[in-house]
Amino acid sequence: MASEESNTIDHKTSSSELNNASNEEKDELQHLCQIPRLFPSEWSSPHEEAQTAYQRACLLGHRDIVQCMLNAGTEVDQGSPGGHSRSTMRGAFMFACQSRSMPTIQALLDDGAPVNKYGSCSLTYAGSFLPSISIHYSSRILPVSWENLYPIHYAIVDNNLELLIKLVTSNTKKLVTNQGLIPLHIACLFNQSVTMIDLLLSYGDANAGIIAKTNNNKFPDQLATDSTIIEYLRSTQSSMNQSKA
Repeated sequence: MASEESNTIDHKTSSSELNNASNEEKDELQHLCQIPRLFPSEWSSPHEEAQTAYQRACLLGHRDIVQCMLNAGTEVDQGSPGGHSRSTMRGAFMFACQSRSMPTIQALLDDGAPVNKYGSCSLTYAGSFLPSISIHYSSRILPVSWENLYPIHYAIVDNNLELLIKLVTSNTKKLVTNQGLIPLHIACLFNQSVTMIDLLLSYGDANAGIIAKTNNNKFPDQLATDSTIIEYLRSTQSSMNQSKA
């Protein structure tokens, strides 16, 4: 399913350009995939974002066009700065994740897309994507105008276990936002399923995840409001402590 953003953009122009591009010869297609154009963008809001034809195909979930461009030699996680916003950037895989198109996401994964590479979005987008988070920075920290998001955040926010299984790794706990939230914090914020939380804990040191603190000293269980999740995390930690005793 395409993102809400794609519904606010002129499909007639962008889709026509992408469909024409899929019929170009390899060298012409590679050239087309390197040319950025500015588009309205939730990611860089309120600024426009520079997007190549390949990145836009990823964003709109056009899996066949994406595959054609990959076959022509386009870099799988092609990146570019955020256009009029100098604080935002992301690679093509983040565009694909925003599309919520599993066939498109899978095409990039099959071609070796990096699953732990972050993108920097505007605070406006971060506030809408993670509405439970108040964008606040300590006076001791230099204020920034962006937030770092990772592909796994889309799986967590959408409660998409199929995608999460493809993205979770032993390094998942190292994927930290500017506010110090690891993926487990975000799963708790959204009161996602115990199955999802257990999957996040199953990679690496589970106890390290449970006791991880945000920049304002919040543990994952303190961000949840679902008593089942809170009890599960606390009992899991208790069991780990007993096994070490």
